[in-house]
Amino acid sequence: MNAAYLIKVMLIVCLLIYNTVYSGNSHRKTNESKSNIIETLRKELKEKEEKLDKELKEKEEKLENVNRGFERMIQLMNIFNQIDHFLSEKAKKMAKTLVVLVDDDERLKKTDLSLED
Repeated sequence: MNAAYLIKVMLIVCLLIYNTVYSGNSHRKTNESKSNIIETLRKELKEKEEKLDKELKEKEEKLENVNRGFERMIQLMNIFNQIDHFLSEKAKKMAKTLVVLVDDDERLKKTDLSLED
């Protein structure tokens, strides 16, 4: 349930209580003043609903901004992950190439040593 609905329920309860208390006491309040009070309460209710709607929209906008920020962070992390993967693959290829070159160099040295003997 949202706040506007609760306010409406509270207003109805207040009106019922008011009508119950003042229904037998015609000397205290007239029908005209009752309708003025009801109209005033309706206006106040409408103002409260508008205020709550405005607050709700502001909160929704803030949440949307936070969500956009998180989405941007996730996109940035994905980019960093792709860069890391690319650099890791390049480093692995370079390491393999160096291992092959070192092995070839050692084989050449061994063959040169065996030819000299």
